[in-house]
Amino acid sequence: MRERRSFRTDERGIEGLPIRLVIAIVVGVAALSVMMTIIDDVGTVGEEELSANPNHEVLSNNIKYPIGVTVTDEDGQGIPNATVYLQSGTANLDKSDTTFTETDYNGSTNTLNINPKTDIDWRPGQESGEIEIHIKPPGDGNYKDDQIDKITVLNPNA
Repeated sequence: MRERRSFRTDERGIEGLPIRLVIAIVVGVAALSVMMTIIDDVGTVGEEELSANPNHEVLSNNIKYPIGVTVTDEDGQGIPNATVYLQSGTANLDKSDTTFTETDYNGSTNTLNINPKTDIDWRPGQESGEIEIHIKPPGDGNYKDDQIDKITVLNPNA
């Protein structure tokens, strides 16, 4: 006579399952993984990367630089109504009240004035640093800003 075992006391694990059920579980998990990958990519289809093009890429003297930024899409077309803001990178910006601006109909910003001597909080011995340019895309398009554009700042006191 064959011994009966219950599920609770069966310690054989997967060995006790019918092979068709094991195959169905493996195929189901693989299919679910593929579907989740597809669903995750749906939101990024058709999105265009935006670029910030500053009129100065290097700031080096003890003068006030009028920083203008043009925001463009992948085809080089200006993007209106994008918000551009400068943020401390390895150069610590001392001012925060003039670092935000919005692009006009050509994708250009009003100028943001930066003086490397007075607007950067330099660490002792620091010779250079970077200011990051971030873009908040307008809400009426499929745009994204995954790259961080930068402006290099040389310490005029070094």
